[in-house]
Amino acid sequence: MRKLRRSGLIRDPKEVVEWLKQRATRKGDCLITHLGRAKGYPATAVAGEDWEVHRLVFTVEKGPIPEGLSVLHSCDNKRCIEAAHLRVGTQADNLKDMAKRYRGRCSDWYNYQLKQKWRSV
Repeated sequence: MRKLRRSGLIRDPKEVVEWLKQRATRKGDCLITHLGRAKGYPATAVAGEDWEVHRLVFTVEKGPIPEGLSVLHSCDNKRCIEAAHLRVGTQADNLKDMAKRYRGRCSDWYNYQLKQKWRSV
C-alpha cells in the first residue's frame, strides 16, 4: 500500500477498500487486513487523508459515520474489515461491550454495577 499511497495511484476510497479486501485473509467469519497499525488499529491514507481501515470500510460500505459516534467491531478483532462485523455506537456502548466480553479494565467495574442493580431489586 505504501507504494500506491506515495505515488497517488489510488485516490478513490472504494478502490482502496477493494484493494484491501483482495489482500485480506479470511479467518473464520472475519476478513483480516495485514496493514500496519495506528493506536492498535490498521491505518492507511486515501487522497492524503489518514483513515483507520475499519472506519474507511464502514464509510464505503454502509455510509457516513454520524458525528460523535464510533465504529464498533462485533467480533472484537481490530484487524477485521468485514462490513457485517462493523456498526456505529457511542463510546459508552463500546465500554459496555468491553465489560460484557471481559476485555479491558472496565469489566470488573461493569460487573460490580450489575451486581448492585440486582441487589436493589
